[in-house]
Amino acid sequence: MKNHNEHKILIDTWHRWGSLFIILVGFLLHYLYDWSGRSTLVAILAPVNESVWEHLKLGTWATVLLILLEYPALRKSTNGYFIAKLASILTLNLLILTIFYSYQLFVDRSILLLDIGSFIFGVLLGQYVSRSVMIATRSKGWNYLGSAGLMLILVIFSLFTFHPPQETIFQDGNSGTFGIPE
Repeated sequence: MKNHNEHKILIDTWHRWGSLFIILVGFLLHYLYDWSGRSTLVAILAPVNESVWEHLKLGTWATVLLILLEYPALRKSTNGYFIAKLASILTLNLLILTIFYSYQLFVDRSILLLDIGSFIFGVLLGQYVSRSVMIATRSKGWNYLGSAGLMLILVIFSLFTFHPPQETIFQDGNSGTFGIPE
């Protein structure tokens, strides 16, 4: 049986490599919809337009893919795996939104370097939060909330890809359209 320090080292290692994984997969997901010939199935995972909302999928789905790889290795090392991953995704997306809408107060256009930087910083901060929650959580009960929250986020992202509300966050910044382009 592993001791506390061995579990912590395992969690730290997965979070360091997980940060790189999320960043790389997130960048690949950015192009996947076009690469797939605009597949409806791929539209669930990858941005279908240049809206802020669709770009939040990059880190969200990359983290979900990481969960599929990481959970078998970490499930015995923490009581708070799923609540940690929910916290990671929420941190990542809230940071991206905060940075994007903050700089939009001063400029009326997207700044690619800031957008990429906010994604990378959001991944790193989200992974730090995930690691901290995993180490601190003592009760497995939090995993039920985490699992439910993750499922809700994935349902909302999928639903709003095909039926986006007519709000600015869902509007393609280039074409002014919403949802999947015609």
